[in-house]
Amino acid sequence: LLRSMMMDGTPADDDDDDDDAGGGGGAGGGLPPNAYPYTLAIKAYATGHSRDPERSESLLREMRQFGLAVSPAVYRSAIGAWTYVGGSECSNRAEKLLKEMMEERRNDGPDPAAFGMTIRALAESGGVGDVERAEALLSEWEEAGEGDDEKDETGNGKPDEESYRAVVDALEKAGEEDRARQVFWRMQEL
Repeated sequence: LLRSMMMDGTPADDDDDDDDAGGGGGAGGGLPPNAYPYTLAIKAYATGHSRDPERSESLLREMRQFGLAVSPAVYRSAIGAWTYVGGSECSNRAEKLLKEMMEERRNDGPDPAAFGMTIRALAESGGVGDVERAEALLSEWEEAGEGDDEKDETGNGKPDEESYRAVVDALEKAGEEDRARQVFWRMQEL
C-alpha cells in the first residue's frame, strides 16, 4: 500500500475488477512518483517508536533518484534519526546528509535545525576527529551568518547557544581548554 502511494499518492486498487477509478494505478499505472507519501514515510522512520534511520535515509535517496524535490524538513527528519541514535558512525551519517543538503540547497543559507543537530551529535559522539568536525561546522555556520544581527524569516543567521555549548563542552572533555575558551568567547559575541 505504501509503495503504491509513493508512486501516485493514492492507495492501490486491489479489487481486481480492472476499473481505473480509485487512484491511477499505483506503480504500474505510469504516473510519476509523489513526494508526499515519501515525506510521511521518512518522518515515520525517523521519529517513530520503531526508529530506522537507515530506512529513512534510503527513502530520501529514492526520492532523489525519482527526481523529487527533497525539502529541508525531510533532510532534517533523516538527519535527526541518525543524531537520535548517537555514536560516531551515526553522527558521521548525519554530517554526510547535512553536506548533501547544503550542496543541493546552497542558495538557501544554513538550516539552523540541521546544523545544530549535526554539530551537537558530532560534539557528543566521542569519535576520533568528531569534535574538530563539529567545531568546523560551527565556524562554517558563523561565516554563513556573518553580518546577520537577527535571524531572518527562514531561520538563517548565527549559530544557537546550544551548539556553541556542545562544542565547548566537547573541547573541554578532550583537554582542549584554550580552544574551548576561544569558542566560548565567540559565543559571547552573539
